[in-house]
Amino acid sequence: MHLSANEGIEDVWFAVTGGQGFVRAALYLELLCRGTREVRSLDLHASSSWSQQLLDAGVRIIQGHVKEKQDYVMERRKSGGTREGEIE
Repeated sequence: MHLSANEGIEDVWFAVTGGQGFVRAALYLELLCRGTREVRSLDLHASSSWSQQLLDAGVRIIQGHVKEKQDYVMERRKSGGTREGEIE
């Protein structure tokens, strides 16, 4: 069986932790190019040299720490609450 490069990511949203650096920025942009619904970046830093390009592409940048539940729960509530399959 052969799967397309986009198989399984169309209309899916991704939350990626740990950065707005070169590698993660490339990952975010590639996910969006392949048809994912939404990409969210959780990072300790509010901005980086890639921030504007990511924002222009539609990446949601969330400043916070993965160990601090309130950092991402508050953002999730601002964006309309939990979605199907999410755990509160």
